[in-house]
Amino acid sequence: MIPSSPDESELLFTNSVATEVQRIVAAHSPAASLIICDSNTVLHCLPVLKLHNIPVIVFQAGEENKNERVLFEVLDQFKSNKAQRSTLILNLGGGVVSDLGGFAASIYLRGLQFVNIPTTLLAMADAAIGGKTGIDFKGLKNMIGSFTLPKKVIIDPVFLQTLPEEETKSAMAEVIKTAWMFDSDLVHTLDSSKLNMDTINRCAALKNEVQVRDFYDAGERQKLNFGHTIGHAYEALMLQKGNPVKHGFAVAAGMLAEAKMAVIHGLLSEELYEKLRFQIYLHTGIEALTQEQFDALKVFLIHDKKNKGEGISFALPSGAGTGKFGYVLSESEIRYPH
Repeated sequence: MIPSSPDESELLFTNSVATEVQRIVAAHSPAASLIICDSNTVLHCLPVLKLHNIPVIVFQAGEENKNERVLFEVLDQFKSNKAQRSTLILNLGGGVVSDLGGFAASIYLRGLQFVNIPTTLLAMADAAIGGKTGIDFKGLKNMIGSFTLPKKVIIDPVFLQTLPEEETKSAMAEVIKTAWMFDSDLVHTLDSSKLNMDTINRCAALKNEVQVRDFYDAGERQKLNFGHTIGHAYEALMLQKGNPVKHGFAVAAGMLAEAKMAVIHGLLSEELYEKLRFQIYLHTGIEALTQEQFDALKVFLIHDKKNKGEGISFALPSGAGTGKFGYVLSESEIRYPH
């Protein structure tokens, strides 16, 4: 039996992240807090918080480091810093930091509280919210993890000021995904190339609302997997090749392929597919996978954690702002959707 859904974690939208974090830390002693950063956020984001005398755990940035080796290095740092159940973990970074840091917190001493402070658009709109934590395992995305909510998610646009354009483009895939599966009004705002914090905050709120209704991913939360079945397989393929692709770009390619599947199976009109394709290219610059790429990634689909029995499970759009989850196709039914 799946447990009942926990309460939602607090989403805190602010323009004073340093003040908010200092207030939270003040509720603990400095020795009872730890900060987790990657090699980028420790240089560019940590100074913003103006925290002093709090131990900082740093690991090398990049999806390729979201693995069991780095996980155990972080856990070893928890031990070295004498972390206790009252210790608060502050995850300062993008999706890799919140995934790995949140998972480490969730399993150490059977659970430490943690706060996510997302520093990328992707993490603000999606990855840092909802309580999915984990690491990649043997080249497969997010195969080991837990459902554990952060105590808070603190979102401040200050961190976006120095974000590379490529990071913003990559993150827009998750914004597009959320809009197309849940909010028709948000879909229509994406016809413009302009992006503002209202859009990011709306995506964050939508994801938080969905996880409250379906925390353990047994129902409608699976709609947030649109683009991720193909996208994760493509991501795993590129990691295997030693040429990692950003998560958002993989999801964008996955959405194009999966939306075309929705057209083939009569769920989505060709007109709406073209609207989605336009928005994906406008905001991410991503176009459809090649035949060679699609053929190569299919082997990874059989390991997708959402699969049911012998079938491969998809979340597919059925309109602008609505979709279906748990749409199961056999391997023979998955063909190149051109």
